[in-house]
Amino acid sequence: MQSIGHRSGEARSEFCEAQAAALYGSAEQAMSICQRHLERTTAAGAGWARSWAQVALAIALTKHGDADEALQLGRAALTYQLTLGDMWGSTWVVHVRMWSLARLITDQMAAGNTRRSTLVEWATEVAYLAGGLKTQRARLGVVIENMGPFVDETRTAAKTARDVLGQDTYTEVEKRGSRLSPEHFEVQRIALGTLSIDASTVDRPAREGASSPWQTLSNAEREVAILAAAGWPNSAIGVRRGTSTRTTDAQISSIFQKLTISSREEIIRFVPKDQRNKVSTETSRIPGQSSDKPRSNHPRPQG
Repeated sequence: MQSIGHRSGEARSEFCEAQAAALYGSAEQAMSICQRHLERTTAAGAGWARSWAQVALAIALTKHGDADEALQLGRAALTYQLTLGDMWGSTWVVHVRMWSLARLITDQMAAGNTRRSTLVEWATEVAYLAGGLKTQRARLGVVIENMGPFVDETRTAAKTARDVLGQDTYTEVEKRGSRLSPEHFEVQRIALGTLSIDASTVDRPAREGASSPWQTLSNAEREVAILAAAGWPNSAIGVRRGTSTRTTDAQISSIFQKLTISSREEIIRFVPKDQRNKVSTETSRIPGQSSDKPRSNHPRPQG
C-alpha cells in the first residue's frame, strides 16, 4: 500500500511539474517536460492521467509550438474525459481549446495566408466557447478571476476573437454561447465538433426556459430517482421494480451523472413540482416503516 501511495504522489508531482512548465517555463522546458510526462503516462496505461498529460502538452504547444497539434491533443483529452462524464475536467480542456484557436488565428494572421472566412469561423467558435464556459463555470461555482494564468490566457483568447469579429458581433455570439446547456455538455460537444454551432440549441429562449436536466433521464431512471429521493435504499428499489441491485446501482450512477450531483439528497431539487407529491408518498412506503404505525422491528434493507 505504501508503494501505491508513493506512485500516486509521484504522478501528481509530475503532473504539477508539467503544468507549471507549460504555463511558465521556457519553450525548451515546456516541450521536454510535457512530452516526457505524456510518454510516461501513456506507458503506464493510466487513461485519466494521460488525458491531463495531453492537456499540459497542448498548453505547451499553444504557447511555444504547433497550435494545430495542440488542438488535436486537446480533442483527444476531451474525448476521454467525456466518456467519464467529467464536467469539471472537460471544462478546463475547453478553455485550453480557446487558447489554441486564438494562437492559430494569431499565427495565420501574421503569415497572411488564411482567408478571412476561416479566421471568422475560428473566432466565432472562440466566442461561443467563451459564452458557454461562463455558464459552465457558474454551474460549477468557479471564479476564474482567482486562477492566474487561466484568466490571463482566456482573456487574451477572447480579445483575439473580438479583434476579428468586432465588438458587437463578438458580444452577440458570446451571449448566444452562454445559452449552451451544461447538463447536456453542449460546450464540450461543440469543442469536439460533434455538435455544430448552427445545430446547437443556443437560439432557444433564455436559460430560465431551457429544458430541465430531469428531462435527460429515461422513464426508468425517473422512477428510480423518485424512490431514491424518497429515501429508498438501492436493494429495496430493485425489489420494488423487479430488477437486480446491480441494475439499480447503475441507474443511480447514471442519474447522478446526468443531474451532475453527488448525493441522493440533491435529487429533489430536480423533481418537477407536479411530481414531488410522489416523493412524499413513497417516503411513507419505505419497507420497514409506516406513516401510521410504529416502525417495524424488521431490519431496513440496505442499498
